[in-house]
Amino acid sequence: AIEGKSDMVRAELPPVKPLDKIIVAFAGPLFSFMLAVFFACIVWVIGRPVSDNTTVIGYIPNFSPSITAVPVNGTVAEPGLKVGDKVLSVDGKQVTKFSGIGPSIHWSVVSSQNDTIRFEVERPGQPQHLYFDVTPYREPKAFWQRRSLRQVLIGPAHKIIVSKIPENSPVSKVLNPGDRIVAVNGQELLSLAQLNEYIAKQRRGFWGLDNLTPVHAVMDRVVTNNERQIALTVDRPIDLKATEVKYERITLPAVVPRAPAEPSGFQPMLGFEIATDFTLRYDTPYDQIANSVYAMYSTFSALLSPRGDIGLQHLSGPAGILNTYYVLLSNEYGWRMVLWFSVLINVNLAIMNLLPFPVLDGGHIVLALLEAARAPVSIQILEVLQLCCVMLVMGFMLYVTFYDVQDLGRGSRPKTPEIRFAPN
Repeated sequence: AIEGKSDMVRAELPPVKPLDKIIVAFAGPLFSFMLAVFFACIVWVIGRPVSDNTTVIGYIPNFSPSITAVPVNGTVAEPGLKVGDKVLSVDGKQVTKFSGIGPSIHWSVVSSQNDTIRFEVERPGQPQHLYFDVTPYREPKAFWQRRSLRQVLIGPAHKIIVSKIPENSPVSKVLNPGDRIVAVNGQELLSLAQLNEYIAKQRRGFWGLDNLTPVHAVMDRVVTNNERQIALTVDRPIDLKATEVKYERITLPAVVPRAPAEPSGFQPMLGFEIATDFTLRYDTPYDQIANSVYAMYSTFSALLSPRGDIGLQHLSGPAGILNTYYVLLSNEYGWRMVLWFSVLINVNLAIMNLLPFPVLDGGHIVLALLEAARAPVSIQILEVLQLCCVMLVMGFMLYVTFYDVQDLGRGSRPKTPEIRFAPN
């Protein structure tokens, strides 16, 4: 009796119209997009931290391929990029920042299809732009790891702003919080890594060392205390109450780097912490949505490029997305970045779900349009099609998750041990 009643109720149900199917399928991407707009409005009000707003090179490690870059058309006598160069274009594309998807140095290098990558730079003291061809570097990886993408190994310039000075550190009596370090022993500084490298060179001897020889491959030599002395030049704030903070440039008394008492094993250092150099950027919701769409377009263009390095293994699934949230939250002001990242994620979800793939909302819309145009797709064909697509999606998710789990926690800021110096 129950089965008969169930069959009767089923028979009385009206067929679902194609338009109703389209409305239901479109609702998912629409709400993802509306959620992206909601987060974008919040970011518009509170801003997001931006520290990568320059293309000036602030650091080049000794093993970087950029220091052996070949000058083009004899524009300069010596080879290689240098600290202080301002990168104008990479591979013919204008750049406005160092990292991220879009008009950045990193993305232009990664998405390039050429064996050598041309850099156009503006060098202080040179009347014209210089051009260099750089052969990119690829980090060796094991067969089970994500294939490495091409790199040129250069770092951006940033301000070295002192935030904290441990007691008894070598600079505790000469530096003040808020000082901006601009030079060491008369040499201009554009990054903290540049300062650390200078201290390391003061401690170790360089006899005929070429640019590609690792520091650890050089024998120590005897270095006198006079050679170890570090004299910092700083911009010190003198009027914090003014509308625009004023600075006074002074050269501090020389100090000698020392290894801390705790934790043991650290190399000699000056002993200070720096503040994150960033500004808050207030992009409109339209700009945030447009940039997210462009980021997705650029990613898929690079993915479909026949000679590109980017493959399916470089995409991320749920595990990779959750890891990104964890990395962002582990950094200073990460909650602002999480809101901005949520805009990107929801725009991606909205567009991905609209793709005409049978198990996605876009596929359901296409099937509904076919039904409205002629007749419903056979249930037998639909079952086979849906099953095959589900297997493909599950296989893809397992594939990217295999690589995502290897990156769990990578990129997060490790907890810095408290540095303590013994009384001098």
